[in-house]
Amino acid sequence: MRLTCKRYVRPLLLGLALAMVVAANAFGSTTPPTPLVPGNAQVAGRGYGQWVVTDYQWRLTQPNITSKTSCLTAGQHGPVWFLGAGHTNAKVITRTCAVPAGRYLIWATPSYDCSTVERAPFHATSDAGLIRCARADWQSAPGFETVTLDGRRLKPPAYVGGTTAFAFQMPAHNNWLHVQGPTHGRMAVYGLASILRPLSPGRHTLELTGGFSGSTTTQVYELTIA
Repeated sequence: MRLTCKRYVRPLLLGLALAMVVAANAFGSTTPPTPLVPGNAQVAGRGYGQWVVTDYQWRLTQPNITSKTSCLTAGQHGPVWFLGAGHTNAKVITRTCAVPAGRYLIWATPSYDCSTVERAPFHATSDAGLIRCARADWQSAPGFETVTLDGRRLKPPAYVGGTTAFAFQMPAHNNWLHVQGPTHGRMAVYGLASILRPLSPGRHTLELTGGFSGSTTTQVYELTIA
């Protein structure tokens, strides 16, 4: 999934051991400390993998913007808030985001996706092929991430796992996949994902540092919960 995802750092490989990054496989785990939602828990009847699908389906409907200072807000509804943002090559990014109170927060990065509209090695034509493709990409070059919330480092910071194959829609031009023409397809994702429980009203600082070997980006989210 992309520091955001492979789309930002596609050529890069990882030299760190995955065991240094996550404490569980396949979005499952023993109970971690709060505020991270346990990897085997559900939010509004959906597990991690299902929320990653929803995150990607929402994200792909958005145009590929390059804002460095704000979160994407269009189309945000429901119990989980997606920490989507524009692409950037900056090493340190600070974004200011207003999030409605009572929302969980999800980000699914870094990770890999494979789809029916992209070129190899991120292409497959069957659902089973998409799932194998995304998992194989991750296994050959996994990503890493550290997460700090209000000065507290979360351990584990995320869980690793994959989604089922799912349908998506996107703009024919200026889309997140950098593919011109197609407006829909199917996809599978494999990588890291985190869901935070709703934060208390007020200001919070969320810092995400990670990526793939040779490319580390720090994303600082200045959150106002109201």
